[in-house]
Amino acid sequence: MLTGSVGGRIDRPKPSYIDRSNAHFSVVLTDAQYAAVRSLIDEWGEAGDSHYNLNRRNCVHFVAEAARRSGLTVVEDRKLMKKPRSFTQSLERANAGRVTVIELPAKAYFASLGPPVVAVGAAPLPH
Repeated sequence: MLTGSVGGRIDRPKPSYIDRSNAHFSVVLTDAQYAAVRSLIDEWGEAGDSHYNLNRRNCVHFVAEAARRSGLTVVEDRKLMKKPRSFTQSLERANAGRVTVIELPAKAYFASLGPPVVAVGAAPLPH
């Protein structure tokens, strides 16, 4: 069993991975919240402190911090910190009325969305 820290990385998921995933909820971010989440990616990525620890710095811990920076209430229950689906559902409950619950296969959810709306004069979204 993995007991210490190891090198980690943040991956951009392949479309096939996303197609097999679930969309749990959505939340609208302010520009400042979006910048804070983007900063988290840099902090945990190769240019930052890119270590992984199953008990203290795993994907659920990353999502918890991203949720905090998104203005959501986060309750870090030790029982949930290795259970991504259960942790995500706890975010939904803790933020009832602040998030839009989706709970659909991601492929179906993304297919239901129209093209993105970009404000006139806005910079294009980064890829």
